Amino acid sequence: MMKKLALISLFIVAFSCSKDNDDNNSNSSDTPVFNLEAVGDLSEQTAVEAKKTIYGKWNLDSSSSARAACKFVSIEFMDKSFLMTLNVSGQPKLVSGSFNVVEGSSGKVENIKLNLIYNKSETTIANITNMVVTKTGDILNCSFDVKLSLPSGDAYPGCNDALSGKVKAGKEKPVEGTSGASKDSNIAKIIGVWNWTSLSSSEGETLDDFKNEICLDEESSDAEGSTGDVFYDNCEPAKAVKLTISAYGTYVLTLVHSSGAEMTEGAGSWKFTNSDQTKADIMNGPETLKMELISITDSKISFKVVHPEGEVETISADKI
Repeated sequence: MMKKLALISLFIVAFSCSKDNDDNNSNSSDTPVFNLEAVGDLSEQTAVEAKKTIYGKWNLDSSSSARAACKFVSIEFMDKSFLMTLNVSGQPKLVSGSFNVVEGSSGKVENIKLNLIYNKSETTIANITNMVVTKTGDILNCSFDVKLSLPSGDAYPGCNDALSGKVKAGKEKPVEGTSGASKDSNIAKIIGVWNWTSLSSSEGETLDDFKNEICLDEESSDAEGSTGDVFYDNCEPAKAVKLTISAYGTYVLTLVHSSGAEMTEGAGSWKFTNSDQTKADIMNGPETLKMELISITDSKISFKVVHPEGEVETISADKI
């Protein structure tokens, strides 16, 4: 099933985040294409500058909530999506969706709003202010104030109170080969946001089948009591599927609804496994899938994914 690529075994909720890649105006293939060490006070930056400053994976210091049932683990800002990991009563929970970097009348950043698709509508679940990124030696750190307003209920008991306040974090190192990568390298080409244009699998499934899965209730029964796939009433299939691949070894798969709202369908980690950067492992919860590039350019990609049980998916996409 295609969902084996999309879903991880941890609890995933839908969020999303942003990043602007550095423009590279040089014709030299040896010119590095990533600026992963941007620093500064976001209140003195434009939104474009701030997205480059916050881009990356930040391991959060939760010492202030050491006795709380809910703790920060990490947050990663990527291209138009972010992924936050919490520890709730000893269990990891992932929260993923969209964010807005908000400028004030001066044209400088006032805050960052984290947005969640909840009950089919988008709501802001966190407000980040006073974010400052600094560098000491080769270590990048940041601090910020956050006010959380995660949905009430059993999913996040005590998180809003325990985690709101001042937060400190250290930036994780990027995937090996990213720093100093030239624009002609596969790692430079693969990182970014990809809009899926086709999917075929050895089990006969297609991209349209994948888009339709948001309308399926696989646990429902029909009028005669038979269990099977049942379409939700008045449900529209996703109009697009986007894959974000980050420089920090993370991927996020996002469904774009007809309304334009984006919902995270799955997330996990990845790493190249050969020096040619044509093969990679995709860590999908307890499973490891094998990915092999068929072709890749600055704007197009084609690859196949082999599941542990033998299913093979071939996917093509255009870079956004």
